[in-house]
Amino acid sequence: MKNEYGSDRSGQTVSSFAIRKEIKCIDETVSQEQYLRLFRLRDQRESFGLVHIPWFTYGKRDNIVWYESDFIKGRVCSESEMREVVWKHCVLRDDKFTVTNFDPRNFIVCDKTKDIYYIDLNDCGVMYIKERVNRFNEQVKSYYEINRT
Repeated sequence: MKNEYGSDRSGQTVSSFAIRKEIKCIDETVSQEQYLRLFRLRDQRESFGLVHIPWFTYGKRDNIVWYESDFIKGRVCSESEMREVVWKHCVLRDDKFTVTNFDPRNFIVCDKTKDIYYIDLNDCGVMYIKERVNRFNEQVKSYYEINRT
């Protein structure tokens, strides 16, 4: 894992956090599709511009696909960060392979680095720009209407 957080009071230890997600699929075909999407995401994780994909490992056992990634400690992206950064680097991305869930809770601004991370790693795949635009607008509008302060 790559994200390390503060040391203890004595300065003798440093903490890092990881999260593990397991996805139980209905059959081998679905589990293989999930696995291949994670493979592709791992291969392309540096290609999302200012939206970072945390370091992760992944695997498959029967119909269960899992991944373990750095836990990104931070806050949900603001509406302006979503509309500026995520819009440009994920929604308008040239590659048809991209993130597919634009709920702002999936985009975290790291406390330590201030970088934006996409954290729901199994929600990726091929999606055309028109569908991305519609999904982004629906999910962002829905989240910020409910969470206005």
